[in-house]
Amino acid sequence: MATQREATGLTTVKVDGELDMLTAPTLMSVVDDELDRGCNRLLVDLRPVRFLGSSGLTALIAVARRCATDQVELRLVADGPSVMRPLEITGLAAAFTTVSDPLDAW
Repeated sequence: MATQREATGLTTVKVDGELDMLTAPTLMSVVDDELDRGCNRLLVDLRPVRFLGSSGLTALIAVARRCATDQVELRLVADGPSVMRPLEITGLAAAFTTVSDPLDAW
C-alpha cells in the first residue's frame, strides 16, 4: 500500500494485489495512521486490486465508519469486476461513492 498526502487535505491510499484477511489489517492501520495525522478527504484507490474478499469488504466498511466519525469525505476508485462485483453482490456499492477515475472524485 502506498499513500500520498496533498496540501489540499486530500490523502490517497493505493491498494495493490489482494484485499483479504491477510492485507485488510494493513489497510486499516494505514488509514488509521493517515486519519490520525489529519486530512479532510480520503481517496482509496482500488484499481490495482485483483481480489476483494469478505475481510476486505469488512475493512472498507470500517474505513467508511472511521471517516464518518472523523467527518472525512471518502471516495473509492474502482473500475474492474474484481472490486465492483463483490461490492454489488453484497449491496455495498450503494454505501460508497465510487468513481472510475480519481479526477472525478470531487
